[in-house]
Amino acid sequence: MKQRVLSGIILSFFSLLISSCGLDTFYFLNAPRAIVHSVTYENSDPLINYLSFNTYENQSHLPSDFSFDGTLIYYRIYTNTNSIASLDAEINSVNNSSNYNTAVEKLISKKYQPLYYLSGGTKKQFAIDRNNFSLGSVKNIEIRLSDYNGINSVSPEASYLDHISVNGTVVGTPLREHGSKNSFNFGWCNYAGNTETCKCPASGDDDFDDGTVTDGWYYINLYAFAYGHDTTFKTYYSNVLHLGCLKVKSPSDNNW
Repeated sequence: MKQRVLSGIILSFFSLLISSCGLDTFYFLNAPRAIVHSVTYENSDPLINYLSFNTYENQSHLPSDFSFDGTLIYYRIYTNTNSIASLDAEINSVNNSSNYNTAVEKLISKKYQPLYYLSGGTKKQFAIDRNNFSLGSVKNIEIRLSDYNGINSVSPEASYLDHISVNGTVVGTPLREHGSKNSFNFGWCNYAGNTETCKCPASGDDDFDDGTVTDGWYYINLYAFAYGHDTTFKTYYSNVLHLGCLKVKSPSDNNW
């Protein structure tokens, strides 16, 4: 009798285990993976102080009831390049096929914030999604966070303006997550008329890794990743693509 009861308990345990495993479905997404142009915090050429990459939108391996939602960009502002190198090493250690979601979750735990932009007078999160751009085809994204033209330039060079472009078309100017209209043009923070829109990162800002500024330099580290959701609206993330690190100097007539 005892043996029969024990067998029943063991059978019930394995049935429950198998049942639970059947309910545990996990989806993985292909990450953006084509860097077109990247720079690091060691970059000394302001002309190439921009980033460019291609989205990767072939998610045909996903089931029809899963929704691929698009591509996001997250960033954080630093004053210490050692902190950036340390974070990048942490991300690289989990950015593999065994740890889907983990790299993005670590970015979020390190207080990385979504990149925003000003489009048609409205601030909104920058996302390559079906609400703003059609999904399904690869898109080239170019980002110059700060304006390299002089503060008083009467004929600014278009390619050096702060901008976000999709397939060569400028869709807006980049904005920080922090504040309602804060740009990355920290170099102009002391100029009349720009003190609100170009203010430097300050202690307590959501997107700023508080530290001592050396020689006026701020470093903005950026990552991109794909995301989507299942029928329960649970969000899933791909591995991440490190886009690079852009620099801004303050104060400076041309943010450099």
